[in-house]
Amino acid sequence: SVIPYHNLGRSQASFTDAIDVAEEALSTEYDTANIIYNNFVNVVSYKTKGKEVPGLEAVESNDGIYLYDEVDSEVLKCYQEFTLANIIHHAIKEQEASEQSARMNAMENATRNA
Repeated sequence: SVIPYHNLGRSQASFTDAIDVAEEALSTEYDTANIIYNNFVNVVSYKTKGKEVPGLEAVESNDGIYLYDEVDSEVLKCYQEFTLANIIHHAIKEQEASEQSARMNAMENATRNA
C-alpha cells in the first residue's frame, strides 16, 4: 500500500522527520517496502530511483546479522527502524536537492525570458 505524507517538505526536513515516517511505515507489516524518490544528478536533471527495504522477517532470516554477536528481536527492530530512517532521510535530501535545482532553473529561465 502507499503511505502519503502531506506535511513533509514544507520546511527543510530533519532526521526526526525521517524517524516519524519510518515509525509510521513500521507500524504496518510488510515483506518488502519500496521507497521511490527523485535522485539528484546535476543542476539540470534528476532521475526517479527506487530503494527496496526488506521487512523484519527478511532481516531476521539473514544469517549474516548473527555473525558477530547474539541479537534479540528488540535489537533487530531498532536496527530496522534506524536503517529505514536512514534510507528515508537520504531520499528526502535527494528530493530537496532535485526540487531546489528545478526552482533555480525555473527562475533562471524566467529571468532570461523577461
